[in-house]
Amino acid sequence: MKSLKLFFQSFIPAFFFFSMMIMAAVLWVSPFSKPQQSFSSSHLTLPSNRDSLTVLAIHADQTLQSLSLISIQPKQGEVLIHSFPPNSIINGNKLSTLWENGEKEVLLSLLSSYSGYQIQRQIQVNDRQLNSLIDYFGPISVVLEEKLCYKQSGLSVTMEPGFQRLNSVQCRHYLQQASSDYLRARRCDELLQNAINENWSVLASAQTQKVFLDLLDLCDTDLSVNDLDSYGESYAVMAQLIKQPAIIKKSSASYETELSITN
Repeated sequence: MKSLKLFFQSFIPAFFFFSMMIMAAVLWVSPFSKPQQSFSSSHLTLPSNRDSLTVLAIHADQTLQSLSLISIQPKQGEVLIHSFPPNSIINGNKLSTLWENGEKEVLLSLLSSYSGYQIQRQIQVNDRQLNSLIDYFGPISVVLEEKLCYKQSGLSVTMEPGFQRLNSVQCRHYLQQASSDYLRARRCDELLQNAINENWSVLASAQTQKVFLDLLDLCDTDLSVNDLDSYGESYAVMAQLIKQPAIIKKSSASYETELSITN
């Protein structure tokens, strides 16, 4: 009986230690032993000014509806947004007139000079494409300052003031019912800011490439897969560090009828 007791006293600790060694070895060599991460902290590249990208988002169908600059500044950890009413006049040039006359290069030059950001890429959508984009990325959060009333399929719909989530149809009515170009541009800024902040984390996920390719299919743009290769890692780092980077760039002249470029 004494020898049996000694056997168990020595065997059980030894067996436990041996089992733990087996488990450690399995976990070490198994490809599923650790959660896979898109980026390792030891290989992260800190963003620099070279990673900045400014995109002009244009909404136009039969007429020019909106112009919005979206400038991604990863070194500062910001996505700056600035929407211009189509009837804005910069140095005597009405933006909507330049668009209608096909003077797009002049339009881009004026917006770049006024904002201080060189426009590198463009995204253009018509009404149908804009609806598809909003529906793809999901409803956009907004705080309604007043009731939003509209008709859909012959039915009257009323959304109360306060926090709401707007689908593509509701976003369109929200913009159309603005009482002035100033208010429409402000609402456009607000929708863009919330849409970017609510979807920004996808840049640090495994879905980045799929979402980017879907974006290319949903609009007319000169963005390409090469841009994802060039900026993707830097923006992924930014998305890991900053959850809500979108900021509306305010200016004392942002929504005035007559804008001017100062050197």
